[in-house]
Amino acid sequence: MVLPVNKPALITLRATDVIHSFWVVEWGPKQDLVPGMTTRLHITPTEVGEFKVRCAELCGLSHWSMLATVRVVPEDEYIAWMNQKLAEQNLQTASR
Repeated sequence: MVLPVNKPALITLRATDVIHSFWVVEWGPKQDLVPGMTTRLHITPTEVGEFKVRCAELCGLSHWSMLATVRVVPEDEYIAWMNQKLAEQNLQTASR
């Protein structure tokens, strides 16, 4: 996941199997994910960097490996990243 610094973000979360919890330690709040429900986390990242996303709910045998990275970047870098992703998507769509 890539987010622009100092811009509000709305992260929509869903679980399909058991209760999970989306948590970036440096951001403070965590958001639980309950199967069958859509939950949302409103966050405004204020620091540029790479942060680990963890599941903060003991959710099963693979709980220990539920890690991801979120990058918070300056707005111009975010716009360049988004434009690149859109161009890649357009190429994939055109080649079908």
